[in-house]
Formats: sequence, C-alpha cells, structure tokens
Amino acid sequence: MLDVSGKLTLGPDLGKLLNTSRKILMENRVHGLIIHVAELTTADSSGLGELTQVYSIASKHNCEIRLLDVQPNLRRMLKITCIDELLPESKSLALAKGELRATTPGG
Repeated sequence: MLDVSGKLTLGPDLGKLLNTSRKILMENRVHGLIIHVAELTTADSSGLGELTQVYSIASKHNCEIRLLDVQPNLRRMLKITCIDELLPESKSLALAKGELRATTPGG
C-alpha cells in the first residue's frame, strides 16, 4: 500500500509516486497495489498523468491497482477524464484487498 499526501501537481515533487511505484514493482512480486489518497489535498492534470503512468507500469507487471479514500475533488477529476475506469476506487481497505486477491491468479 502506498500513502499519497499533499499535492500531486506539477512541481518538484512530481514523480515521487511514479518512482516509488516503479521501485516497488521492480523489486517485488506484487500482484496488487493499493494507493491510499485520503491525505491528497490537490491534484492537477500533471498529477493525473502521473497516476496514469503508475497504471501503465503496473499493467506491464500484471499488477492491479485500487485507490482508497478518494476525496470528492479527485473523484470528480478521475471521472471526467475516465481515469476512474483504469484506477477503480475501493470503499475500504478490506474490500480493496479482497478485490485484488480475487484478480490474482490462484488468489
């Protein structure tokens, strides 16, 4: 599970989520990634782009993603851009784990 807080916007911190995700996926055999975004205060188009890149890298590693605790503004942006279809939201940590387990071969 990755915790994302603060801003996911164009600036010096953009790329941290992508780099962390890439590192986790390269160094571990991960079949599911939960991105906890409850403390994410702001996201812009660059931040949505970063989330999309995380999805792309995860897909190449056959890794499903679930977002957890999505705030209304981010939910609205994800829906408008149809990224919510790539990065589905789970209502709770237990549900996210169950959904990811169900998509894992042999899970």
